[in-house]
Amino acid sequence: MRRNRPVEVTLVAWVALFAVAMRVVLLGLVIVLPEVREALGNIDLTGAPGAWVHFSAWVHYLVSILGIGIVVAAGIGLLRGAPWSRIALVSWGGLAILFSLMATGSFGYILWDTIVYLLMLALLYTPRAGAYFRAEDHA
Repeated sequence: MRRNRPVEVTLVAWVALFAVAMRVVLLGLVIVLPEVREALGNIDLTGAPGAWVHFSAWVHYLVSILGIGIVVAAGIGLLRGAPWSRIALVSWGGLAILFSLMATGSFGYILWDTIVYLLMLALLYTPRAGAYFRAEDHA
């Protein structure tokens, strides 16, 4: 039986895909524009005063690229009703918040990310969303 996609799933999927598009634009600017690369090069990503762990800039870039891949796949999966997609998006969101907390040591820095994450979690696990992901046919 084919089920209609709940609006909350559609909203989360498109917001996630839009956020990834913005991340790609920012990473593209870093690659293409020397002045952006230079400005970001002056930011010490490894030395946040309260950081629990000091990651190199390359680790930040690799995590960003990995995140782009996961969120694109999960966003498309949400739109298609793939059950793995909400697990992937929720798992990646939690890991990204943990990574940010370890890299900054600041709960204030991740406050808005955490609020958005909790909202996403609530929307993806409504009864309607659960029924949608349990449906047999998502064609």
